[in-house]
Amino acid sequence: MAFMKVRESEVAKEGEGGGYFGTSGLFPATLKHCEIKGTKNGATQANYYFDKGNSFGNNLFGTQGQEVFGYKILEALAVVSGNDELSDPEATAVKFKAGSKDLMCIPELEDVKLKVWVKYEYSRYNGDISEKIAVKRFYSEDGVSGSELLAIASASTEAEKADAQSKKGAQLAKDTKYFEEVKYDDGITAEEVVAWKAAKSSKAAPTGNAAAAAGFPVAGAATTGFPVAN
Repeated sequence: MAFMKVRESEVAKEGEGGGYFGTSGLFPATLKHCEIKGTKNGATQANYYFDKGNSFGNNLFGTQGQEVFGYKILEALAVVSGNDELSDPEATAVKFKAGSKDLMCIPELEDVKLKVWVKYEYSRYNGDISEKIAVKRFYSEDGVSGSELLAIASASTEAEKADAQSKKGAQLAKDTKYFEEVKYDDGITAEEVVAWKAAKSSKAAPTGNAAAAAGFPVAGAATTGFPVAN
């Protein structure tokens, strides 16, 4: 049984309407795994594990089982990864810095090289700031969107194929002006986020011998940047 069968009509409408993911932007990355997970309130989410960071809580279906925009993002990812359908999630051993954990992941979406547009979003939860890194769109390694790849694959004449080929990268170019946008909800300001991150960093990063004992990088040491799944 397939978890997803790509609807060409939906992917075709996709354009309508370097390092760790430190801020909003477009990044070349390797998608290591895509976990499908149900929430306590009945929603279904995709968690994307990259070599440069992770993106949690990308809703596919709402609490009433209704399809939401995250499903279309995953649908276009299927095309970007060269698939016209995605299998049911399987128990997969995902390695983290603290050890391995079995997660329900889609087998076709493992070690996929691509480009990903991520957006940082800030909101308040229980009076504190909450940060989310949300996936906005996937592109192939050379910057072609799912809708553009689908148009090329579905072209029935040489003229149609040439036209579709000429439009490769147009979606990325259109999206470029939005790459650096950060979303601030609940009256949060950029300055407030900077102060929150600084306070969080000072609490989380011991120095000297305490840092070494805790496994934190110390001055002059080589660093990996971020403990992500592999």
